[in-house]
Amino acid sequence: MTDLLIVTSETDIHADVVIKELEKSNILAIRLNSENFIQTSKYVYSWQASGNPSQSFFFLKTP
Repeated sequence: MTDLLIVTSETDIHADVVIKELEKSNILAIRLNSENFIQTSKYVYSWQASGNPSQSFFFLKTP
């Protein structure tokens, strides 16, 4: 399954229709509303001693 992040707003009714269509194509759409981005998401990252990024993760917090 492919994941797709959709950045939108709470009042965007079109995003719901798009997400349902994507699911039919076996695409997991993750909706991120810009109004509550800080409260519902977390970004974690780390670097190697050389200064190169070693890993990063973006995920949505669950209520």
